[in-house]
Parts: sequence; structure tokens; C-alpha cells
Amino acid sequence: MCSTPAIEEVPVVSPDGRFIAFDRVTQGATFVRQEVLVTDLAGSGEVLIGQGAYASFTPDGKHIMYVNPAGELVYAPTPAGINNGRSIPFIATKRISQKEEMLRSFDEAHRSFEQSFYDPKFHGKDWAALGRKYRELVQAAGTRRIPVLPEPHGRRSQRQPHRRQR
Repeated sequence: MCSTPAIEEVPVVSPDGRFIAFDRVTQGATFVRQEVLVTDLAGSGEVLIGQGAYASFTPDGKHIMYVNPAGELVYAPTPAGINNGRSIPFIATKRISQKEEMLRSFDEAHRSFEQSFYDPKFHGKDWAALGRKYRELVQAAGTRRIPVLPEPHGRRSQRQPHRRQR
């Protein structure tokens, strides 16, 4: 991260330890801009990934995920290198749907368990068949959002205790 008048926060180190992704918030008299940037550990330059915040590297380090100003999850390729700060190459982004994100997360977790489970025979279960079965459930699922309605002030104190009728 560099010395700028902006606020730089939420640093995340790539899985291979080569890069740091971070948020930069720049506030002017009439605007606020949030950007996701990547630098190397030496801080020799920066690559602008996109407008947004909350960067995170995928476990393989090949992509950076972040939330754009519209609240959408965006996947962008991790830069191959930093150009010593002389230029900021353009990086295209790939938007994925929430369904794709859920399926990718499921596939990643399923693969991880398959590769690291202590019993190679999975207690006699057909791991591939279980994966197909539960992936179909993820595919059929709606949204992962759970609506939460704020409770008006004082509402709890106004509740009447439940009275049992006789």
C-alpha cells in the first residue's frame, strides 16, 4: 500500500504470498470512490482491479473476488506481475451469478474434502454420487439471502407476555 491522501484498508495476502490486494477509499467534496488494487510485497507499483471493496483471493490465487458498487460479486484475474508502478494495465472483470458462485463454492468444498478426507473409502460411501446428489440440491436452491427486518425501537418492551387461556 502506498502513501496517498486516500484511506487504504482491508489488506489481503495472496495464497502464494506474492501480492497484497487492498481497498482504497478516496473522498472528494462531491464524491466517494472505492477501488480494489493489487501490489506486490515490495510495494513497487499497483494494478487497479476495479471499482469496489472487500477483495479476497480464490484459494488457488488465480482470481480476486470483490463486491462492486452495485453489490454484485465480481471475479477478476490476478495480475501476472506488477509493472514497477510505471503504468496501470487495464484488467477486465467477469461477473458471475449468485447461482454460479454457490455451485463453484460447493465444487471447491467437495474437491477439498475428497482430497483431504482421512478415510480414502469415505466410510463405504460413493463420494462422487454424493457430490452429484448434493450439487443438484445446490443447483435447485433459490437465494442464499435471508431477509432480516429491523425491529422498531421499543417494540420488545411493548410486547405483552403470552397468557395461557384456561
